[in-house]
Amino acid sequence: MNQAVSKKSSTNNVSHFFSQSFFSHIEGSVKLFVKHWRLVVLAMLVDVVFFYSLTKIHVEFFLRIQPQLNVVMESIQKNSVQLQPSLDGITQLQSVVVQQADVLASYHAVIYLLGLMLLSLFGAWLVLQGLSWWLALRVARKEPVSVSQVCLFARRFALRTLLWFMVFVLLLALLSLGLQSSVSSGMLSVSTVYYLFLACLFVLGFLAVNSYAAINHGFIQSLRACLANFKQTFLAYVLALLFVFVTGGLAWNLAALHWAVVVAWIMLVFLPALTLARVYVVCAANSKKATESSWLSPVMFAG
Repeated sequence: MNQAVSKKSSTNNVSHFFSQSFFSHIEGSVKLFVKHWRLVVLAMLVDVVFFYSLTKIHVEFFLRIQPQLNVVMESIQKNSVQLQPSLDGITQLQSVVVQQADVLASYHAVIYLLGLMLLSLFGAWLVLQGLSWWLALRVARKEPVSVSQVCLFARRFALRTLLWFMVFVLLLALLSLGLQSSVSSGMLSVSTVYYLFLACLFVLGFLAVNSYAAINHGFIQSLRACLANFKQTFLAYVLALLFVFVTGGLAWNLAALHWAVVVAWIMLVFLPALTLARVYVVCAANSKKATESSWLSPVMFAG
C-alpha cells in the first residue's frame, strides 16, 4: 500500500514538473515562433550567412595553411624525426623547426594563420550570432526597440562572448596539457581526458547559452537566475541541444541521398529548429520564477 502511494506521489511530481516547466514553455515558444514568423525567417537567413561564413573561413585559411604546413612536415621527414606521443617527440619537433630558417618561417606562418582564423571565427560569431540571439529575444520578448537597448545588448553580448571564448581557449589549453600528462605519466587515459573535456564543454555551453538568453539582466544576475531555477533552465538547454543535434545529424545522414534533399532539410527543418531552440531557451531563462529568484540588481552588474 505504501509503495503504491509512493509510486503515485512520484508520478504526480514528475507530471507536475513537466506540465509546468516543459509543455508550457514549448507551447509558448511555438506560438511565438508562428506569430513572429517574419523575425524567424530573418533569423534563419542570418544563420545561413553564419554557416556560410564558417565554411568560407575554414576553407580559405586551410588553403593558406596547408603549403606552410607541408614545408614543416617535409623538413621533419627529411631529418628522419619520428614524432612520438610524448614530450620527447615535441622537443624533437621544436629542435628541427628552430635550426632551419625556412622551416621556422613556415612554422610561424602556421601559428599566425591559425590565430587569425580564430579571430575571424570569433568576429563572425560576434556579429552574426549576436544578431541571431537579438532576433530570438525579439521573438520571445516583443518590446519597442530603442538605440540604447541595441547598444546595451551589443555591449553585453560582446563582453559575454569574449569571456566564454577565453574560457573555451583555456579549456583547449587544459586539454592539451591533460593529453601530454596522460601520455607521459599514464595517470589518466586519453579517453578519460576527452570525456572530462566534453563534460566541461557541456557546462560551459549551459552557462553561455543562459547568459545570452537572459541578456536583458546583468551578467551575475543572469547566472544567478539560471542556477536558482536550475531544473527548468537545464531541461530547456538539454532539450534544445538534443533538438538541434538530432535535426543536424539527420541532415548529415541525408547527404547520401541527394544534395537537394539536404538543402531542403536544412532550410525547412534544421534552421527553424535552431531558431525555435533559441526562443525556447529564452522563454525558460526569462520565466517569472527564474527572474524573481535572483536577488542581485541588474544595475549593479550591468555587464
